[in-house]
Amino acid sequence: MTSLPATLLRPAKVSEVRAPGILLQVGKYGAPFLVAGDKGDLQAIFLDGSYKFRSFKLAKAENWSGLAVEDIEFDLDLESGLNVSGYGRSPGSMLRSGSLLSIAAIADDAFGRTIDIPILTNLPGGSDNERTAFYSWRAFVMVGDHQRIVWESKIPFERDW
Repeated sequence: MTSLPATLLRPAKVSEVRAPGILLQVGKYGAPFLVAGDKGDLQAIFLDGSYKFRSFKLAKAENWSGLAVEDIEFDLDLESGLNVSGYGRSPGSMLRSGSLLSIAAIADDAFGRTIDIPILTNLPGGSDNERTAFYSWRAFVMVGDHQRIVWESKIPFERDW
């Protein structure tokens, strides 16, 4: 059973979730959303279902509601990290480059291109030219000294060495 303290759950529409946050839809057909992006360009990203890792502008997200979990932190599985400098990355992978942590998502446009949506923008700086994608990651909140997993993603990948 996954459980969180009631104080960390807030009924909300996805458009009301503060980034970085996750909206957990309640019910049989509700897919969770990650809310992330720049303040002027917040995005909702499906985390599951037939639209998995597709994104759209938060302003278009009035129809979905559920329980918001905000102030999300992220664990990146070091064994799933691949250098993607100069290469593409798979939707759903987390990308660490420069002072950013971002998620690769399928853009809400006619081209279906993969874009990087920033999640955290104030991490310790590194080289902007070096990019590491992580294909396994967890979103969590801290409850006392313990991590409580809100969402976990494992994307199949193959190493070329």
